[in-house]
Amino acid sequence: MDETLKILESVNQFYTYSFNQLVILTVSILSFTGIVVPILITFYQKRLFKLENKEIEESLKSKLQLELKDTILAIRNEYEEKDSMYQKKFDEVELKLEKEISGAIGGNLHIQGNMQVKNKAYLNALNSLCKASIHHIKADKETNLRRALSIIETKCLPNLNKKALEIDENNVECFEDLLTKLEEYDSNERYTDNIRMLKIRYKQAIETESEPNV
Repeated sequence: MDETLKILESVNQFYTYSFNQLVILTVSILSFTGIVVPILITFYQKRLFKLENKEIEESLKSKLQLELKDTILAIRNEYEEKDSMYQKKFDEVELKLEKEISGAIGGNLHIQGNMQVKNKAYLNALNSLCKASIHHIKADKETNLRRALSIIETKCLPNLNKKALEIDENNVECFEDLLTKLEEYDSNERYTDNIRMLKIRYKQAIETESEPNV
């Protein structure tokens, strides 16, 4: 009987102890689940948020840099287009001004050459009219150019000779410069006959030994 009671007592102690352990384990699990797990979840969420936030920041930074680069490129292209447009207008104005200046200089030299022809100063007239013709070319004054060339061909060169042309090398250089400029200007061969006749008249003059009418 005593042994039976001891056995029952031992069994009761075992189950009581087991039950207490189970209660402690259950409480521990509940405590872990109710306190630690939320903390872990919160920590994980914060870390995940930081990673996502960093990724968003990097993405925004990259996008802003790309947009900034595109904006700078667009501004640069717009500036270059405007600069090119203004440069083109400036070149056009500069060219127009150069033509007007050349036209004025050519006109004055042309008048001077006409006066020298009237005074039979053919050598001086040759120099004046050659320079005038070069300025007429620069100014695109073709009517004045043709008139000047005609006077050189029919009035100046026929009244000059080798001795007169060799008095000053500048006269020869100016005439040769005129031929070069005229050949460059003769894009559609409209001055081919003038060039040919000028060369013929100059050849005749340089081969003539008689005294010029200077």
